[in-house]
Amino acid sequence: MIISDLNYLENTSEEITGGANSAYADALAQALGKNTYTNASTFATTTNNSSYSGSSSTAITY
Repeated sequence: MIISDLNYLENTSEEITGGANSAYADALAQALGKNTYTNASTFATTTNNSSYSGSSSTAITY
């Protein structure tokens, strides 16, 4: 084997910075009929280092 016949290989490294953070929250509440109450709430948050979300809902007939 002749060394000059080898393909030239180059090592590279690449650092990825930034990127895409996304958050989505949706809620629906319907009170149907007399003496009814409903509530729905949600949240979603993202940062460069973490993400978190939560939700709560209430339905009452009185």
